[in-house]
Amino acid sequence: MLQKAIIEHGSPTLAGIKTGSPFRVACPFEEISCEIRNLNGMLRKHGL
Repeated sequence: MLQKAIIEHGSPTLAGIKTGSPFRVACPFEEISCEIRNLNGMLRKHGL
């Protein structure tokens, strides 16, 4: 779920077209926090 949202809403930022892409995720933070930590770990390896 989070990966799809990042791709849809964050692509312009990752491509260098925009400086930021804030968006909302309709899910309680407790449910998504583990997924956020995992994605941060994976993206950090690639300099993102």
